[in-house]
Amino acid sequence: AENTGDASIAEDAKKEWAIENTSLSVCIMRMINPVISGTAFSADTATGCRGTDRKDLVSIDASYGLGEAVVGGMVTPDKFYVFQRDDGSEVVVEKVQPGAVYRWALSLAQAEEVAKGVRSISAAYGGMIMDTEFCLDAADRLWFVQARPETRWNEEFEQHPDSIFMRRLEVDPKELESAEVVLEGNGASRGAGQGTVKYLRSALELNKIHKGDILAAERTDP
Repeated sequence: AENTGDASIAEDAKKEWAIENTSLSVCIMRMINPVISGTAFSADTATGCRGTDRKDLVSIDASYGLGEAVVGGMVTPDKFYVFQRDDGSEVVVEKVQPGAVYRWALSLAQAEEVAKGVRSISAAYGGMIMDTEFCLDAADRLWFVQARPETRWNEEFEQHPDSIFMRRLEVDPKELESAEVVLEGNGASRGAGQGTVKYLRSALELNKIHKGDILAAERTDP
């Protein structure tokens, strides 16, 4: 109303948001004490790949304890890619993490159960790529504590429904022979890039980042 100078807009807003026309709901959620937690997407978040024509691929990151450790980057989680067999049963492809090959956070049966749940959630949302968070309690019960549409690939596929997205630029194998490994870990997005590395100690230093820079920090939290 202030921008347009039209007082009727403000009057209509007051009527619409009047206390007698406004409802308030309170959501009470059960707190889960997780033994294992993680995230699960109904696609490969690095490439947008959804598996076969059935769109059956589920990408899982799991670790022990609270899910905050996974989403906040405090741990390097176990990685699972789960596909569906032609007969409807599951196929699990595991990515073994160096130094953590002795025990997986999820058993194969648990990974299959998570994948089935994610596919059901995706189907309930019209087949959209879903970003979910899950946990298993001490009784081995599976809980999905969050589900929302994935923010990047749904938009890409909506704008370019007939496009096939290939993997991003990879490091030249010849360059790898002489390259120095400074740090290792799971990247949120696969591919190679180049730029000036800027190490930030807090969010107050974000003004130091410019287009094309590479952000380095102890951890990031969306």
